[in-house]
Parts: sequence; C-alpha cells; structure tokens
Amino acid sequence: MPGTPGSLVWLDTARTLAATGHSGVLLALAIAWLAAFATAIQQLREGFGIPAHGQPPERPTPWVARGALWIAGLGLIAMGVAWSGRGGAG
Repeated sequence: MPGTPGSLVWLDTARTLAATGHSGVLLALAIAWLAAFATAIQQLREGFGIPAHGQPPERPTPWVARGALWIAGLGLIAMGVAWSGRGGAG
C-alpha cells in the first residue's frame, strides 16, 4: 500500500524490473500491487463499518463521465506504447 514501509520494496522491485527490461514481470507486479491495494482498501472500509458490497447507485453514471474515463485510459495506453517504443526508461 502506498505510504507504508513495504511500498519501498514494491517500488524498488518495479524499478529493477523496468531497468532490466522485464515488462511482463513488471505488468504482473503492477496487477499484484493493485490487487493488494484493493484488498487493503476493502479491509479498511469494513473496519470502519462501511459494507463492501452495498446497494448500487440509484442513478447510472453519466455517459460524459464514462467517456472521459475511457479517453483518459486510452491516453495512458498510448503513452505506455510510445514509451515502450522508444526503449523504456531512458
């Protein structure tokens, strides 16, 4: 989880993997970090008495907000492809 002493281990491992060009393992590490973060947040919510699986929102998310998130995500993917096309960190 970010901000904890253990986050330095994750970050150092990610930097080492990026520097050595192990993109597949780096992606697996990123997915594992996201899963650990999601679990920590879920446990934190439950610890404060907020149900992890509550009722869905009464109103659906506006299409403009969904579109903005998709555009931002595609922009991040494009940046990642451009970054990997020029040789990674360097």
